[in-house]
Amino acid sequence: MNTLLTVNAEHLQRLSSDGVFGIGHLWDGMQGFIELARKWTVARGIPWVVIWSREYAGGKHGQSGEHWHLGLHLPQHMHGGFAEQVARWTDAPTDNTSKATTIAQSFCRSWHFRTRAPRGRGAEGLAAYLGKSEPSWIRRYGRSVPNKRKPERWQNGGTGPIQGKRFGISKAIGATAQYMAV
Repeated sequence: MNTLLTVNAEHLQRLSSDGVFGIGHLWDGMQGFIELARKWTVARGIPWVVIWSREYAGGKHGQSGEHWHLGLHLPQHMHGGFAEQVARWTDAPTDNTSKATTIAQSFCRSWHFRTRAPRGRGAEGLAAYLGKSEPSWIRRYGRSVPNKRKPERWQNGGTGPIQGKRFGISKAIGATAQYMAV
């Protein structure tokens, strides 16, 4: 994964966006958004390689509610076109403000498309960021022990109420590769 797209879907609903999920259940909007992104990449000859997660923020930075993270593999020459398409799908135009790792973001701060995970880490950092809602501690034989399957146990958050699936991996990432990543 070389890009990360974060979409604050609940914020878009509050703004009365006419985008993919302006009306209806956020899980339906998520499924529709992922399908649009899949068709866009495949139509351009790019394999559909994505991992995604849905989280709930409790009001940080003035934007509470459900938001989505999509880790995508996109060639660099496709970044601008994909960002333009996200703006259309969300009905949230881009802001011209740029940072070193930001490809594009919406004017209303409802989506952010970047080249790497927060804090500048690579693919492993992106995976850890997407898995931050996984528990850092688990119960084993009545005792609380560190969750050794979670690579960065200090990375926490996003555990609020979500209806529907919380995460997913594209089928293009085969079962063997998925198993090896665990």
